[in-house]
Amino acid sequence: RARLATRLPGAPGAARRVETAAARRDLESWTPPGVDLDHGALVPLHFLIEAGWAGPTLILALPYEEGVSEKAMGEALEIAADEAGERWVVIASGDMSHRLQPGPPAGFDPRAHEYDASFVAHLRTGDYRAACAPDRRLQALAAEDVVQSTQVAAAAVGFRNDGGRVVSYEGP
Repeated sequence: RARLATRLPGAPGAARRVETAAARRDLESWTPPGVDLDHGALVPLHFLIEAGWAGPTLILALPYEEGVSEKAMGEALEIAADEAGERWVVIASGDMSHRLQPGPPAGFDPRAHEYDASFVAHLRTGDYRAACAPDRRLQALAAEDVVQSTQVAAAAVGFRNDGGRVVSYEGP
């Protein structure tokens, strides 16, 4: 099995500022000791490095539970960057529907493509609030895991679309 690896400088100052801003919102944070990154981090990192990025990088991971903490974490990111007088790029990574075709472990649902189409349409028009508040039944049948990370990124920019764009979408 092939392993991907990369080295980028960390952002310990930014990490401390995010931790402080998150704590002010009653969000718990921690630094996991030496864990390997999964595809949710490696895929966007691959494209960043391919585009020439070599600067300080901070990776945040979310718990696999739904709640209101995503918006608060996004706000903490915005505040931490503002307090430092810095501009940050926030990239949301996640999988769309896991049920687009027969055979996946999550099963197949013929309506799963409707979820993806709706989510991507909202992103294309810059309506981040709508993208982060999908039809719950359609979301459940899609078995997605993209809304949480998108909500963090959208909240980090105050749900404003200042030139955001969909670069790519593909289903299996």
